[in-house]
Amino acid sequence: MVMKNKLRIGKIGRAILNIIMVVFTIAVLAYLYLSNGNILLRWLYAIITLGISGELILLLNKFKGAYGAYMLGGKHGIGFIEWLSKKHKKAWLYLAEWGLTISLGIAALFIFKYINKKVFALGIVSLVLLLFLVLPYTYISMSFLNIPQVTGKINEAIANSTIAPTPNYYGYLLDAISIAGGFATLAAGSIIYNGVSILVSTLSFLPTLASGRPNYSILNNQIAGVAPIIPGITMPLAAGIVALVILLIIHEFSHGVLARIAKVRLKSVGVLLFGIIPLGAYVEPDEKELKKLSKEKQERMFVAGIASNMLASIIFFIIMIALLPELSNVMHTYVSVVATIPGYPANNVIAPGSIILKWNNYPIENLSSFKVAAANDKPFSTISVETNKGTYIFKTNQTGKIGVYVQENYAPTTLFGSFIYFIFTVSALSFLLNLLVGIVNLLPIPGFDGWQIYRLEASKKVVNALAAIVLIALILNVVPWFWSI
Repeated sequence: MVMKNKLRIGKIGRAILNIIMVVFTIAVLAYLYLSNGNILLRWLYAIITLGISGELILLLNKFKGAYGAYMLGGKHGIGFIEWLSKKHKKAWLYLAEWGLTISLGIAALFIFKYINKKVFALGIVSLVLLLFLVLPYTYISMSFLNIPQVTGKINEAIANSTIAPTPNYYGYLLDAISIAGGFATLAAGSIIYNGVSILVSTLSFLPTLASGRPNYSILNNQIAGVAPIIPGITMPLAAGIVALVILLIIHEFSHGVLARIAKVRLKSVGVLLFGIIPLGAYVEPDEKELKKLSKEKQERMFVAGIASNMLASIIFFIIMIALLPELSNVMHTYVSVVATIPGYPANNVIAPGSIILKWNNYPIENLSSFKVAAANDKPFSTISVETNKGTYIFKTNQTGKIGVYVQENYAPTTLFGSFIYFIFTVSALSFLLNLLVGIVNLLPIPGFDGWQIYRLEASKKVVNALAAIVLIALILNVVPWFWSI
């Protein structure tokens, strides 16, 4: 709970103590990010640290909050939102309609009759480009996430894929469904599909456990569909906070702009923090005025944040791709082991964080060279792995693998390279976070923007049933953490 009695110290003393608390918290988070310990324990330590620092900040200052979380807000920023709402009003309305189109795909034309046909056409083209040209590059951004059980498996799949892959009919079907139903269908469908897959794998594993010969490979193939993304724990601290701030400002200010265009009064603007980490931003509209709006105006306001996040994701994607050639001049790449698979030969042998120098005497410089080297591995064959921590000899199992999750990393060679790398990191994280938040916000879950839109277009029973299905699927998506740590 928030301590009611404030410390009686001067402004300078309070400022010094605030700085000390922030620096200490950053140091702890940086240590946890760089360590290779149990990820669940690191999350726990981070939450405890942030909670304590938040409580001390509350004690030192007159903020509103509890349990380490507090709000910083007021009327500052409302004037800027007011100014934005008066600039290019029609463009803001078209942005919202573009957002509705990429959210629900071709179906949007039949659901939202007021969408401008040209904006709808642009939205469908944008949706196709996002699916086929942008989404495939999310692996670049994921290399900055320190979640081995998720990113490691994805990167391993990329690295070990064959040079001439067979047709992915499931992927084609998913793309067709996404174009027809937009990112809303993709988000809900992916969560439900992965949840069902995890449930089936768990049920298939239980008989092997009861027989006394557990087949853990059934479980190891599943990827957790839910993972917290925390600056300083699962992504770089400084770049992560900058990317989060950009994301939150874009999302909430867009809601505010469409609210003002609809003549809804704004009460306050602010940010919610836990310790030193921003959890969210908010623009508080007058609820009574909001409820009086037409369905069309409400839908435009609710989708505004999603639309702006998607547009920002495209902009940061372009910046990220534009910086890639420059990185080759100021950076060098290397491949590291982010985790090993329990039950495989490399488990508890190669330490996470080890840099792979050679694979069967083949020099490893990036994921492409690793893919070429690993493609030659056969079942029950002997391979040598040279790392910066030693050379190891393994015999592959029946799958032809030794069980390592790898990822490509970048390291700057100059001070200017460090600056370029920071900008690249912020761009890559902003690209990924804006895309993920835009898509996830479309889920029909209470409190999400998607829920607000669906309840305006469908019956309460239908929306509640869909919400229940998605929530159960989300819970199932958490299950793999219990066997992959």
